[in-house]
Amino acid sequence: MRGDSVFVLKIDVQARDGYFYAASPDLPGLHVCGDTADSVRASALLAVKTLLKRNRNLDVEVRPVAPNLDAFPASSSRFDRVAVQSLPC
Repeated sequence: MRGDSVFVLKIDVQARDGYFYAASPDLPGLHVCGDTADSVRASALLAVKTLLKRNRNLDVEVRPVAPNLDAFPASSSRFDRVAVQSLPC
């Protein structure tokens, strides 16, 4: 995944007992929680970037993808997927 590749990861955000939790079936190790769904989504963006750097040595740009769109990038605080674009070495 070097160069200019783009891939999309699903982010599942769930309300739990007084907090929100997000994980991704597409990225093992992604687990974040917070007080609001929006704060969890924001934390997930940074967590995806950090996990890919530490575990796969990839420098990436991570952007939200609006629901029902596969375009890169889209801006929305209500996303359920993120587009990940690898940056040139």
